[in-house]
Amino acid sequence: MPNLPRWSGRLFLALALSASQARAQDCLLPYTDPYANWDGITHWTAYQILGPNYLGPNALPVPYSLWGRLPERAFYRQAVGAGWQEGDRSLDTKLRLGLPFAQGRVAFWLDYVAVEAFRMDSALSYRNRAFLLGGREGFAFGDLAFATGFALARGHARLPDLVLRLSCRTASGTDKEASRFIDSPGYAADLGMGRSATLPGGGTLRWHMAAGFYVWQTVCPHGQNDAFSHAGGLSFEGRRLSVSGELAGYMGYSDMGDSPLLWRAELAWQGRRAVWRASSSAGLHSWPHRQVELSASWDWGPNAGLRGLARLGRLGGFS
Repeated sequence: MPNLPRWSGRLFLALALSASQARAQDCLLPYTDPYANWDGITHWTAYQILGPNYLGPNALPVPYSLWGRLPERAFYRQAVGAGWQEGDRSLDTKLRLGLPFAQGRVAFWLDYVAVEAFRMDSALSYRNRAFLLGGREGFAFGDLAFATGFALARGHARLPDLVLRLSCRTASGTDKEASRFIDSPGYAADLGMGRSATLPGGGTLRWHMAAGFYVWQTVCPHGQNDAFSHAGGLSFEGRRLSVSGELAGYMGYSDMGDSPLLWRAELAWQGRRAVWRASSSAGLHSWPHRQVELSASWDWGPNAGLRGLARLGRLGGFS
């Protein structure tokens, strides 16, 4: 084996240390003020903080709860909502399609934030590290998400109802430069449970809990954020009226505004042709947004499955 010059070992050590330092600097970018300390080379997205505390209200939402059960009937839900925090106002419209299969033991959902209109002032633009300083306003198109649920236990004498949900989110959201969406995919899974008790005066009281994980792709420092998701709440369900409230959130590990906790309340009324809902939510930690939403949902035959998709296509004039 040939003898290497003495300086070769020092050169190797210097190169290793410089590479390590470069990686460390890359992972410190989210902690660096890009407006005051930009190096003139690094792309601005590397400085963005991809945590819900620094984004719009629909970028990394806290997952909605299933209350330990799957839908018994196929449904289509249309919602309009408003969100606000200091320096930010938004209006949005969302849709959700739910299709049960296999006698209600399996269900599929599609969720889409169709459009979000927003206005953000210059102070929040600076805090959220938007691409351009100054106030921002415009329209953003949101993410498309899919989920599948499996009923592991239903109506058991001793066990609560158990539902396993697997979901994924596409990178279809726009306006990352305005901190509205993150333009990167994500996935989640959770196990929910719930049980109902009949009240003496009529109606039922139901409790629910859920736990799982919630993952989204980031730039730094780990490539993705793996959060623990959690939820729990109570609901009263009458013949036509229901009221529910819950605490829900997730806990990431980057310590950059990625551990939101919020409360949600909802009032639902079963009408003759549709179910009408009014809901509200507010953050308790790492979630600066307040949101209100009005929605209507229409359902059709139980265990609709593919027939539900065909009917939806006929309603939309596709066949």
